[in-house]
This record gives sequence, structure tokens and C-alpha cells, in this order.
Amino acid sequence: MVLWSPISFNAAISLMKYGELLHPWVIVCALPNMQNLSIRRFRRRNDAEECLKALRRLSPTEKFIVMFDASTKTKEQN
Repeated sequence: MVLWSPISFNAAISLMKYGELLHPWVIVCALPNMQNLSIRRFRRRNDAEECLKALRRLSPTEKFIVMFDASTKTKEQN
């Protein structure tokens, strides 16, 4: 059992946001009712596209999309 102190919990949250800034390319799975599920994040678009090819081979019925997530930078600036 791991106990989180407020300092380490806040540090983990800031690391996740920083990690999102480092990995702006995301593969999402299109779900019904206009919802999306983030599958994985990448630093480079070509890495995301290579993973996308593999996902499409493994799950041909699902719809996967590569997107650039610019919303993380706007959250940080506000």
C-alpha cells in the first residue's frame, strides 16, 4: 500500500501535465455518441502513425484517429 503525501501527489499531477506537453500526438478511438477514448500519446507524428497501422491490423472494425492535442498548452497558459 502506497500512501501519497500532498507534496508527492501534486508533483505527480504536474509531471503528467508536463508529459502531455512532451507528447502532443495522440491516438484516439472513436466511440459512439461523439465520444473519444485516448489510446496512447507520442512525441512524433510518424511514431503515432506506425502504431496506428498496427492497431488497424489488430482491430479492423474500430476507428482510430491520430490527432494533435493542442489543448494541453492552452490549459497551462490560462
